[in-house]
Amino acid sequence: MKMTMKGVRGDYVYHIGDRILTGLDSLVEDGLPSFIIVDANIPETVVRTVEQTLSVSGRFTVPAGEASKTLRTYERIIDALQDAGLPREARIVALGGGMVNDLAGFVAATYKRGVRLLLVPTSLIAMADASVGGKFALNTHQSKNAIGTFYTPEAVIADTSTLTSLPDRELASGMAEIVKIALLHDADFFRHLRHDTVSPRDPGLIRKAVKLKQDIVERDFYDHGERAILNYGHLIAHALEHLHEGSFLHGECVAFGMHLMARDKPFHEDLQKVLARFGLHRDIPYEKDELLSFIPHDKKRHKDDIYVTADVEQPGNGFLKTFSFQELKDMIPEGGPS
Repeated sequence: MKMTMKGVRGDYVYHIGDRILTGLDSLVEDGLPSFIIVDANIPETVVRTVEQTLSVSGRFTVPAGEASKTLRTYERIIDALQDAGLPREARIVALGGGMVNDLAGFVAATYKRGVRLLLVPTSLIAMADASVGGKFALNTHQSKNAIGTFYTPEAVIADTSTLTSLPDRELASGMAEIVKIALLHDADFFRHLRHDTVSPRDPGLIRKAVKLKQDIVERDFYDHGERAILNYGHLIAHALEHLHEGSFLHGECVAFGMHLMARDKPFHEDLQKVLARFGLHRDIPYEKDELLSFIPHDKKRHKDDIYVTADVEQPGNGFLKTFSFQELKDMIPEGGPS
């Protein structure tokens, strides 16, 4: 299956299917010098498949986890690209999950003022969310995704066979973003997740989530308005990720953030049951004042401590809403020990 997507620098194609990496050279322009940025957890057989189908001039292996998504890692990669003599006509290949997607995208957008970028997501969260929309960012010690840019890949190649080696916890993390987009924009899709048999590795499921997100992105590429709705649950989630220094996965934190946002909503019980189906019902401990200390640095902050994010009254009717810091503070209950 393939979808044509609009990006900030033109159209590109999102390919999704089982075992499509073996035909990678037929899906993108062949013969370009390519440099792979890869997560250390990616099986060597997958890396070799990419290397054997493209003209690869080098690879940089990044330790797994959000701790690698920093300016320090970025500088090391730039040094490696220069040592390899990678020209401006080259391609950066992002091979891995959401962290590598962000890191490699930022590298491609800035190295020699921009080189080609090929996204090869190998996690569910990267296939269904991170690889869609052209946002790439690095973290600072104060907040997540504080340094970023918008860029368009030449293509996304989502090979669902790479999901077979993922642990259940990683698949669950990806399902959090799929539940989120369904809750925001498609009540029927949300009911499907609630009641029907669902496989996280189903290309059709991923394609549905991608299409829903891309419809929003294409109306607001640069995140000046409607696109902020995709941050539902993320203001709290990003603070939790920082508080726990990556010991909880992004999707786990998003699921808990949605749970807190929806505590007083009529659909809260259904949301909890959907999250529980995918192993996302666990509580994340926090000390309230410590958690709140991370929120003022979030990029969703506007002047006078006003944050633009999203709210939901019923599945399918997500909308933008502004919250003051005090309103956020009142919304978050006292947590357990962190």
